[in-house]
Amino acid sequence: MRSPLSCLVLAFAATGVELLAQTPSPRQPIGEDAVAQLRAIGSAATAKAAANDIAALRERFNGDAMLTLLRLGLGSDDERVVFGAVMLMPDQLAVPELRNAARILLPRLGDADCPVDPTTTTDLIGSVDMAATATAVRKLPVVQADWFLGALHRMVRLEHVPALCELALATKGVVRNGAFGNARMAAMYGDENVPLLIATWLQLRGVAPDPDSEGLPGVLTAALRTHLDAPPRRELAKDEPDDREPSLPEVPCMRWLLRCTGTAKDLPLLRRLVEEGSGELGNGALRVLGGMSDAESLEFLRTRPGDHDQRLPLMMARARRGDALALETLIAGNVEALPMGLFAASPARRRGFAAQLLALPLPDAFARLRDLQESVAGNPIWFAVPPYDDAWLADLEPLTAATEGLDVRLLRVLVAVVPGCATTRLADALLAYPAAELFAPGKADEDEHEYHEWRGDLGWSGVWPFLEVTRPEAFRQRLREGLRAEDVACRDRCAHLLVTLGDTENLEQLAATIERAEDPGSLWLQFGRTMTPQAIAILRARIQAPTEADDQVALLRALAVAHGMPHAFAADWGIYEPDLDDVRSALLAGDPATAFLRTAASEESLDHRWPLLAAWREPKVADFLRDRRRRAGLDADDLASYDLRWTLYEQGGSALRESWQLVRDGRYAVHYGMPRDVRCLARDLATLPWWIGELDGNCCRAGVAEEVMQEFFNREAMAFDNSKMAEPAFARLQRRLVPHLRRLRWSRLAEAFVVTGA
Repeated sequence: MRSPLSCLVLAFAATGVELLAQTPSPRQPIGEDAVAQLRAIGSAATAKAAANDIAALRERFNGDAMLTLLRLGLGSDDERVVFGAVMLMPDQLAVPELRNAARILLPRLGDADCPVDPTTTTDLIGSVDMAATATAVRKLPVVQADWFLGALHRMVRLEHVPALCELALATKGVVRNGAFGNARMAAMYGDENVPLLIATWLQLRGVAPDPDSEGLPGVLTAALRTHLDAPPRRELAKDEPDDREPSLPEVPCMRWLLRCTGTAKDLPLLRRLVEEGSGELGNGALRVLGGMSDAESLEFLRTRPGDHDQRLPLMMARARRGDALALETLIAGNVEALPMGLFAASPARRRGFAAQLLALPLPDAFARLRDLQESVAGNPIWFAVPPYDDAWLADLEPLTAATEGLDVRLLRVLVAVVPGCATTRLADALLAYPAAELFAPGKADEDEHEYHEWRGDLGWSGVWPFLEVTRPEAFRQRLREGLRAEDVACRDRCAHLLVTLGDTENLEQLAATIERAEDPGSLWLQFGRTMTPQAIAILRARIQAPTEADDQVALLRALAVAHGMPHAFAADWGIYEPDLDDVRSALLAGDPATAFLRTAASEESLDHRWPLLAAWREPKVADFLRDRRRRAGLDADDLASYDLRWTLYEQGGSALRESWQLVRDGRYAVHYGMPRDVRCLARDLATLPWWIGELDGNCCRAGVAEEVMQEFFNREAMAFDNSKMAEPAFARLQRRLVPHLRRLRWSRLAEAFVVTGA
């Protein structure tokens, strides 16, 4: 009768993971003695005492066998086996068994008989484990607890702020500061739980809140006054731990102020904030003063000298209180001033701005839109600039639709820049223009960007991607019409767009245009995606003609795509001089698989891009790649990452349900141990709301989410910089993008998801 342990080993082997040596050799078995070694490691008094056993296991097993052993150990119910696996595992090992290991280890972390050093645990900990880590923090020595809290910032989410505030109140010195610092960071990225954060800060300072009444909340006024009354913080000596009382979270306080309405009783405090506070707090106070209605606060605004940093916020406050000159100065201003003016303007003045914009000479209209573009795109400008609101330009779309004879160049930019103008009505208006006008480049003396540079926030990527997803057939028809235009630049623009769209008509003309392009390689690759017999014939003819080596490689890649090689892989497929003739012969024979194998034969290790070929369904390629996987000399973490990507492209995202739980758990191993296309299951839109939510917690997690934003939108949400602005990226996207998620469509022109016209 087999022991439970031997049954577990056999069951794990049956999952299909093969245990091979680093070179073609007999299989390397994992027996009970290896698991016993894990138990011995986990039973040592300290990690240092287990160092020899750890080194012996690393020497004994190759990466593939080590990966299997680690998964077996991390998934065990035996705590000593789990301890040993955690002490043995490399950084960023993204395997599903981390959840079990965290469940078993964290309640024991910091116990006298637990040999696991906290520094080795952060890769397995997830955001879902934050409550359990609080217990460990209380048990650890101060130095370790301080380090541990610092490392845990990578897993903090908004929902952890209450627990972190509680931990800060229950601890002292550097541990208290570490807990409160993590709570502060989550509030900066997510802009929630701010009242609780500030109330906690007051408790840490031993100050009671003011009584609540009309005007500013009592917690906020007490905190702001305590901050202003506090003496300067003492300077730390070199290498001195920072056990000083935590400073006021100024950015969260600013945002809280921006949402408040003040009364006359708040004026003394607001004046002090303007005169003595930081830029953020002074800006928040001026915003409150701009929304008040009493005579005394108005007199303060009128007589307050505007220094360099406060000039525009003060002007905006005056504009909101009826100062027409201040309002017009802002509206006539630059990238910082114009959003302030539109924020302060009445609906009637905003409508007037929209009408004036449409009547301006074209260069002036472009300049106004450029001043507005940074704000519309959600880019960080300055913390005093109000976040863009679609209500500012609500009248622009209907006014544009009603304007006869509008210059098509202005209409293109309006649709590209202003989300409210990206409607089906204006798409139809654009497509009503003759192709020679619609696609005509701007004149040399005009200040119009190219189409890909004029764009709004995530989900708005310019005029041509918008037309592609909103009116696809009508757009293609206009592009085909543009191929017959007299203007060469117009014809070339239309040809480039049609090639990228994969159009199958007029292929000879499209190919001739590609040959004149500055970057023909990328266009040839798109040309190959048509996969038509005519496209293949065109590519073959050019390959057989004399060409430069670089052009030859581009054409070969395109022909491989035309014969079925995945485009994502072919884009960076390395074809080098020694293999060029063999690759050319294979592709001309219609055999891209053999062409690939010729280039891959000289690769000594696994290429991280090879999993892109898993969906190709070429048997000899699949056999080659499986053999290379068996013989791979990579470490366990690299193999785990490779396997995740292979599974995604071979079986689809549904096969990664268990591994994607690592993402939902918020485990640090996802940061670098899981490729970004795996994190979002190859751009599965069902994962997008989750990743938008992951922008709300901390700098590291936001960085991981930003990589996913690039997968979806070919650009970032600017979460790090916006964590210091009036509105964090998470809140902006919740307000401006999430309501439109059902209208997202993939654009080949933008290589991004684009919101279709409403």
